[in-house]
Amino acid sequence: MSRGDDIDTLDLDRERAALISSCQRIAVPYYYGFVEEQARVSGEHWSTIIFRDASRKVTASPSVSNQREDPPERRAWLDQAQAIMHMKNVQSFLEKMRGSSGELGLEWKNSISESTWWRIPREKILQEILVSCPFATPYIWIDLLCIPQDVEDANLKSMAIREIGRQTKIFQSARFAVAWLNDIDSWNGLERAIRLLAVFRLKLEDQLEISSSLWKSVMKDDFVSLELLLPGPHVHDDSNASLNGWLTSLWTLQELCLRPDMRLCNQHWEILPVGSINRHCDIGLDDIAALSLYVLQVIPDEERNTQSTDASLRNQCVVSRIFEELRSLERKGHLVTLLNAPRSSILQACADRYCERNRAEAIMSAIGVTDWYTERTQTGEETSVGGSANEYPLSFVREAAKKLGATFFFASGIIWNVKRLLLESTPLPTGARNAICSMMPFKIVLQRLTSG
Repeated sequence: MSRGDDIDTLDLDRERAALISSCQRIAVPYYYGFVEEQARVSGEHWSTIIFRDASRKVTASPSVSNQREDPPERRAWLDQAQAIMHMKNVQSFLEKMRGSSGELGLEWKNSISESTWWRIPREKILQEILVSCPFATPYIWIDLLCIPQDVEDANLKSMAIREIGRQTKIFQSARFAVAWLNDIDSWNGLERAIRLLAVFRLKLEDQLEISSSLWKSVMKDDFVSLELLLPGPHVHDDSNASLNGWLTSLWTLQELCLRPDMRLCNQHWEILPVGSINRHCDIGLDDIAALSLYVLQVIPDEERNTQSTDASLRNQCVVSRIFEELRSLERKGHLVTLLNAPRSSILQACADRYCERNRAEAIMSAIGVTDWYTERTQTGEETSVGGSANEYPLSFVREAAKKLGATFFFASGIIWNVKRLLLESTPLPTGARNAICSMMPFKIVLQRLTSG
């Protein structure tokens, strides 16, 4: 076996270990909470014994911690320098804007103008955000307040250029990163799916004596769709479901690649909960990705087939529906890119993300391709391409090709219709068909290929 094969094997082992570690970290609070509840209700001594033994088995590794104190490690290609943050003190900022009743005062618009000097979109929504923001950190960076929006003034443009150019430093130097999804009311569906998958993981792998009872308790709840998915035209056809708008943005992809541990908040600033009140852990979108991938890829299909001998599973089809929705969420949202994916995979994921303009700016920080941006902004050149939302500046493409090397030309994201056309017109052995790729890591539009 060559040294390269050894490295590949080690990478696969590390990837599996990371998935298992994340699954354990999520599953343990559910297990603890269930055992404690059983001990409280029944008062039986065996609950304490199983609780002690299982805790040694499941949480032996020091890497499996209930809390995440530090930001995730930077991806190897990103700037390692610490950010010099020029942020406003959020407490004094909010105190100026709030009245004595705790609600936003009448002069809140003037306060915003004094602090930002540019038009703030959707002011009513912003008012609700600032009033209800629960965080006690001394500083906060909100893109809406810290990046000038749609400005023509030269000074404001330079401020926007500076903030866009240091996205890596801002996101990776932050203590926490939070996404506030104002169109989501609760986390009932996603929390239930996470709980079910975590217990499913314990049931299949750890073979704990208490797992069966815990599994039955989890299965009592009715199915609730995942909040990050919007239902398709057919209720039971998850293939037609669409993503929540937040997950369709190219800027969001960059932010998640910079901070895969991003917490999710609903419109009430409630962070996605995991575990019981007494025992819980913080969870980021990368944890959801790890748990989903572990169940969908590591656990064999036959273990999660709806044709189970368990009548309750077969009748309710709860497990199957959750698996299908998670598979759809993972595939449509490219969650695998959050788990230390290479830059070529991030570029491929760009093809399915929406961006109104300046696509290169929206993803450059995530892949460390920013020299072109620095050079253009220093010389006063435009960073966009002729108003087209689907194109990338040539300087960006050249820098990406130089930094990514041969992997830049790899792309498995060709839509199936294009791939089928190529296969039908090109006699290739079966084993070589999956090797077909594009010379650019951006999705081809079928009409361009077939026209003319």
